[in-house]
Amino acid sequence: MDTPIGVCLCAVLLMDCGFGDGGEGVCMLCEGGKFSPDTSVAPCRRCTQCNLLNRLEKTACSPTSDALCGQCLPGYYELRSMTGEAELPCVPCYNHDTVHKECLLFTAQGSKAGHSIEMLDYDSVQDLSLLFDSADNRNVLRRLGWSLGVPPQVIAHLQGFQDLFQYLRTSTYTLLPQLAQAAALLPNPEVVARIHRAVVNK
Repeated sequence: MDTPIGVCLCAVLLMDCGFGDGGEGVCMLCEGGKFSPDTSVAPCRRCTQCNLLNRLEKTACSPTSDALCGQCLPGYYELRSMTGEAELPCVPCYNHDTVHKECLLFTAQGSKAGHSIEMLDYDSVQDLSLLFDSADNRNVLRRLGWSLGVPPQVIAHLQGFQDLFQYLRTSTYTLLPQLAQAAALLPNPEVVARIHRAVVNK
C-alpha cells in the first residue's frame, strides 16, 4: 500500500514531507527522555517519570511509547477522587496509619515511615552529598531546603547536603517520607531516585 503524500513513517519529522510534490519526509527518533506514539509531525513529548509520582516503573520509556507506571512505592498510598479514580502521584504513609491498606504492612514492619531523617544511612548521605554538592545542583539543594520549611537565613548559608542534613537532624523532626515527598518536587531525577532508594531500603 502506498504511503500518503506528507506522512512520515517514524517518530519525528526532520525535514519537510514535500506536500504537493510527493517528496519523502526524512524522520528521526525522539531523543532520550522523550517519545512520540504516532507517525505524525507532532513534536516529541516528555516521558513520564514514575519516581516523581512515587510509583514503581513497570515499563521504561522508549522513543515510541511513554513509560508505564505501576503501584505506589513501599510506604506510599493512592489518593482517590470522589468518583473513585486514582490520582497519579502517591502520598507517603505516616506513623500509625491504619486507614490505607498499603500502609498497614509497612507500619507493621517497624514503622519505616516513622523513622526520622537521622536514620538515613551513611552511604546515602555521602551519595546525596556528591550529587547536591556539584555546581549544577546547588539550586536544587536550596529548593529541597525550601520544600522542607528550612528558614531562608539557614538556606543562605548552606554549603552542601551535609549542612542541610545536619540542620534537619538537630533542629527539626523531619521524617524520611517527608524528605522523599520534598524530593519529588525537584527537577533532578537522579537526586529523587537516590532519596527514594534510601527511604525504601530503610
